[in-house]
Amino acid sequence: MIKKKVHLSLALISMALSGHVSSADASGDPIVAAPGREVCQVRPVTISDKQVDAKLCVTSGNFSHDKYSVRIGWSRVVEGIDDETTWGIAGTYKGNAVSLTCVPQVKQPGTDQGAAVDAMAKSLQEHGGDKPEQAHDLAIHMLSVETGRLCTFRQGDQALMAIQVDFH
Repeated sequence: MIKKKVHLSLALISMALSGHVSSADASGDPIVAAPGREVCQVRPVTISDKQVDAKLCVTSGNFSHDKYSVRIGWSRVVEGIDDETTWGIAGTYKGNAVSLTCVPQVKQPGTDQGAAVDAMAKSLQEHGGDKPEQAHDLAIHMLSVETGRLCTFRQGDQALMAIQVDFH
C-alpha cells in the first residue's frame, strides 16, 4: 500500500512538473542525448554584465542516471544527476550564484492506449484496493514515458539559457 502511495505521489509530481514547462521555452536546436556519451551545446550568456560562453553537457546513462553539467571556460559551475536537477542544483561562477534545473517532460499514453490504461487501472483497483480515480491516475503514470528534459541555467531568477534535451 505504501509503495502505491509513493507511485501515486511521484505520478502527481511528474505531471505537475511537466505541465508548466514546454519545449517552446527553449531556444535553438535541442540536444539529443546519446547513451554513454557526453553531448554538449554552447550558448552565449551574460553574467554580471559580462558575456561568456556557457556549455550545457548531458551524459545519458545506460539504465542509470543521466548527468548534467554547465561549464564556463574550464570551470564546471554546476553538475548533478537527473534526480537532483529536477528540483535544481546550485553553484557559483566568479562569486555569482547560478543554478541548473532540468524539468522532466513526460508523454502520457495516447487515446489509442485507453484499453491498456483501463485494464491496468482495473487490476490496480482489484488487487490494491485503490479508488477508481487513484487507480486510473497511477495507471497513466505507469504507462507514461519521459521523453526529454528542459534544462534552464539561471543567475538568481533570471534565465540565462534554456536548452531542450531529447531522449531517443
